[in-house]
Amino acid sequence: AQAGDHFSSFAETSPDLFVRLDREGRILYLSSASRAMLGSAPKAVLHRQFVDFIRPQDQAQVGKSFDLLLGGVQSLELILEVAHRNGGRVWVEIHAFPWFDGEKIVGVQSIVRDISERKVQEDVLRHHNRVLNAQVREQHEELLQNSLLMQNLLNTTSAGIGILRQGRFQYLNEQLARMTGYAAAELLGRHWSTLFAADT
Repeated sequence: AQAGDHFSSFAETSPDLFVRLDREGRILYLSSASRAMLGSAPKAVLHRQFVDFIRPQDQAQVGKSFDLLLGGVQSLELILEVAHRNGGRVWVEIHAFPWFDGEKIVGVQSIVRDISERKVQEDVLRHHNRVLNAQVREQHEELLQNSLLMQNLLNTTSAGIGILRQGRFQYLNEQLARMTGYAAAELLGRHWSTLFAADT
């Protein structure tokens, strides 16, 4: 009895929702957090089927998880939406595990946490990431187009143009290659003094 009192005291003061279901899925216990999370007092939903609060598209998954727990699976975690009394939906994270009476599994018990605010933040973050990725792709395409345009301009000018880094060719246009008598590939990475080596 003392253990039961400790459980009840903890459950009734926690912001998380504590739920116990029998083997048929009926709600046998619901902590007072149901008022904030579901908009209903515990007495108003006792003995109702827990699937009444689950979206139709999630009921098959939740039902399978329920059967697994009755079959002895130690614990399961689910993230889904449940119905609020006002007609809205609440995102929750559910940690569920078998409910034992001695060595016999008599139902399922779970701790349910409202994660609606976290889901909103995740959605905002995903939106920002999509926008950022689109901007990066746009800037990359713009840089690529500008690079191609610049390369085309350098190759069509009558002047010989080369770009050096620490004295070595990083780029030279076709006109400079013709002027030096070297193929462009021969000079890339080589020191500019290569052009005068044959004269020494």
